[in-house]
Amino acid sequence: MVSSLLTKRKTNSCNFQKYFCTQSKRSRSLLFKVLDAVPNPSASPPTLHKTVGNSARARALAIAAEKPLLTLSVDESWEEDETDYRDVTTATIVKMRTGWLAIFCVGLVLAAGVVRDFDDLIAQHVELSFFVPLIMGHGGNTGSQTTCAVIRALALHQASFKNVAQVVAKEAAAGFIMGAVLGSAIFALSLGTHSISPEIGLVVAISLPVVSVWSNGLGAFLTLASSKLHLDPAMTSAPLMTTIVDTTGLVIYFLIAEAVMSKPEELL
Repeated sequence: MVSSLLTKRKTNSCNFQKYFCTQSKRSRSLLFKVLDAVPNPSASPPTLHKTVGNSARARALAIAAEKPLLTLSVDESWEEDETDYRDVTTATIVKMRTGWLAIFCVGLVLAAGVVRDFDDLIAQHVELSFFVPLIMGHGGNTGSQTTCAVIRALALHQASFKNVAQVVAKEAAAGFIMGAVLGSAIFALSLGTHSISPEIGLVVAISLPVVSVWSNGLGAFLTLASSKLHLDPAMTSAPLMTTIVDTTGLVIYFLIAEAVMSKPEELL
């Protein structure tokens, strides 16, 4: 399909781009993969023109349009079975997703068990319970942002499981900085108002960057791993990340609370 598309003569870049826009999502995705190997005529000696980002892709399209005959082979392994969403029935959606949701539900039950295990600590410091939704929500939010960013990078062929360490490290570092900024703001609020005690503010300030590092790193890894295992990252990685972070994030939060509350005078 793509091989025949690429062997057609395109002498006008505008016509080529119009033709490109009429193709299906899968055809365009495969075309981008082929254009990643389009030689750059301005390079001396000729080198491979790697397309990264919309502007570079536009240049690749222009190069392809100027070529009198483009005959690049396409690896058949790129031909993935992509079902049109409009053709998917409700029964198929339920069948595909119910099993995963059942697994995720078990993980959320474990989160309730974590709260029960730390009920003595919560009874002594009731304020800790006020920030449980914040810790769980923040971990899920920042991890979901990472998941969406990595899925986009996968779709644009800017990331793969081969550079998983680089992607995880980058996202974890970003998570630490964002968590530290938000945690510092909450700690400053606890010092400036009487609505939050400074001890609880310190617990939250320490917990947010730690949870952010964990959720971002996990979200990036699970997304790349899902792609490597030929699973749908959108359906598996984000919910799985949220389920794991909801449970482990609470453990991190309460362990930090235990450490801080044992010697609050020395830390403040």
